[in-house]
Amino acid sequence: MVRPKNPKPKKSSRKKTIEYITYRKKESCSRKVFREMVYFQRLTENLIPKLPFSRLVREIMQGIDGQHRAIQAKAMEALQISAEYYIVDLFCDAKKAAIHAHRQTVRPTDIKLALDLRGLSDVVTKSLN
Repeated sequence: MVRPKNPKPKKSSRKKTIEYITYRKKESCSRKVFREMVYFQRLTENLIPKLPFSRLVREIMQGIDGQHRAIQAKAMEALQISAEYYIVDLFCDAKKAAIHAHRQTVRPTDIKLALDLRGLSDVVTKSLN
């Protein structure tokens, strides 16, 4: 026995959907750098390892008067926090100077300019030359 064809075929319950492909714009390098600077400014952990920093501080202290002096752990921690804050802040200023010069890359001249604006160029630029 043969069944007759159904005069009203069933419509599929699936609707055709159109998918749009959206592409995210690439983030510019300067935005990424500024986001990193804000991240490092808010970071509470130390960026520089403790042992190499303490060796550097002890070497500098010994070079000043030639004597071996002890330093408390809290004082070393305070020195490290302030040094890291200063370095991050200096690089932020240097990055702003590079952007002002229409560049993406920070050059030594940008760091010198940031130090000049802070009034510390005499002390540090001798070692940069």
